[in-house]
Amino acid sequence: MLNSLLLKGLSLFKLLIYYNQSRRASFIYSYFLAHPLPIQQRQAIRVLIAKQCDRRKHGGLSPFGKVLNLILWAAIRNGYRPNLALLWSAFFIIFGWIVFDSGKVNNLMSPTRVSHKSLPL
Repeated sequence: MLNSLLLKGLSLFKLLIYYNQSRRASFIYSYFLAHPLPIQQRQAIRVLIAKQCDRRKHGGLSPFGKVLNLILWAAIRNGYRPNLALLWSAFFIIFGWIVFDSGKVNNLMSPTRVSHKSLPL
């Protein structure tokens, strides 16, 4: 099985070298949509996440370790769901955009320096 994985990765790598950037991105996206995780692997990830939760509740972690483990669980499910980091990033970008835009609209914030573009001619 390891040999087939290495050969499969090698053939994918060779194939991706000859694609231009837009075709490469669309190929990678379609490849991973067409090849989702097998059911056994999804179940194994759930077990590993539950193991980390039990470690936080019943393990010998310090209070700081428990807080850090809880933050990692909420953010990326202890590293087993890294795509959640993208969602958190999008949330904070949109939230910051709304906060700063509303501050600008309601004149709660002002620029520290006047740019030369805003000076009258």
